[in-house]
Amino acid sequence: MNNSTTTRVRSAHPVGLFRLVGAVLLAMGAALGSFAFFAGSAGAATGPDAATGSAFGASITGIIPLLPPTPAVTLPASGTATSTTIAVPLNPVLTDATLTATTGATNITLANEQVNSEGRVENANVLITGSTAVLRANALDSTCTSSATGSTGTDQILGLTIAGTVVPVPTTPNAVLTGLGPLAPLISIEANVQTIKNAPGSTSITNDALIITVLGAASPGEVITLGESKCGATGPDINAVPTVTGVVPNTGPTGGGTSVTITGTGFNCVTGVKFGTATATFTVVNSTTITATSPAGSVGPVDVTVTNCNGTSPTSPADQFTYVAGPAVTGGTGGTGGTGAGAGTGAGAGTGGTGSTVGGSPTAVHTGEPWAGSIPLAVIVFLLGCALFWRRGLSSTVGRVTHHMASLRRGDGRR
Repeated sequence: MNNSTTTRVRSAHPVGLFRLVGAVLLAMGAALGSFAFFAGSAGAATGPDAATGSAFGASITGIIPLLPPTPAVTLPASGTATSTTIAVPLNPVLTDATLTATTGATNITLANEQVNSEGRVENANVLITGSTAVLRANALDSTCTSSATGSTGTDQILGLTIAGTVVPVPTTPNAVLTGLGPLAPLISIEANVQTIKNAPGSTSITNDALIITVLGAASPGEVITLGESKCGATGPDINAVPTVTGVVPNTGPTGGGTSVTITGTGFNCVTGVKFGTATATFTVVNSTTITATSPAGSVGPVDVTVTNCNGTSPTSPADQFTYVAGPAVTGGTGGTGGTGAGAGTGAGAGTGGTGSTVGGSPTAVHTGEPWAGSIPLAVIVFLLGCALFWRRGLSSTVGRVTHHMASLRRGDGRR
């Protein structure tokens, strides 16, 4: 009897390799998904900018200060809105009033920050030394805003009377009031008093609803301020003339239609994009990125320039786009009322964009974020990684099901 030993050799299967590749693809899918999420959340480039804000309801200064800024608020470092309201205590000058001060900011430290402050006075009664006439106002409201595009202020003065007679209030800034009646020899009044300072890298405003200066001998130099707000911001994005540091792709056919990504700085309050002297339709993605569609041009290089409310970007080799002979890039059907330039760079590659022109000036149209395409890619890579990582279990299950179905068809009951 011949004793023999039969050894069954199981075919080598690169399970470890499949799992390794699957793990790598899983990591890549997660990384792509994270990129898409955080890129979409970023929205605006960091300045790093700084913001300031403050407000108060009323103050009375002079030789003997009678009322410090009350109530006074200052913008916290977090930008969180803060507000306070008080009824002014008995005072020999401001005998009655409800005072409110508010300040806050959004997108603090970012390129698209916005600071808002408000000083408000309601039901004010003011007595001027040396006269029995009363100055009254139903409401005096001062608000201000500062952002990368500058600072603005608004004032509202309602129901201003002196000795019962209505005092007309102009809506123009820094107005000197007339018609002060019995108080004319004793005081001067300025309304909507705004001091705005704008410079590259900074902006600020101080806005006072009403400033009363006492002229009479009894209390000369006394100043009564009703409703003050202050706003400000500093940083490289503030009042910045744009710069163009890159154009991708930097070539395209003379017929136009090439979708181009423009990178740079100061893309706030953008009013136009040009390829040489030709106007392009564009989309502002954030303060450092613009997408545009090249207009028709002539063979050769041109400078791509961006214009915002502070000026036009200086030209440099980095902003050049070169036209080569060729027909326009088509990208589908144009949008209603627009140029219909497509987003693709190849013939028929992409869906037609929607554009708008009003009075000859292009209107920016937001067509989506450049990171959006990463989302489906992340899902595909992640699922492929899952399939490879768990390939062995999946293959085994599929094999058993296939074998069982075959036995049912044969009817032999073999498993």
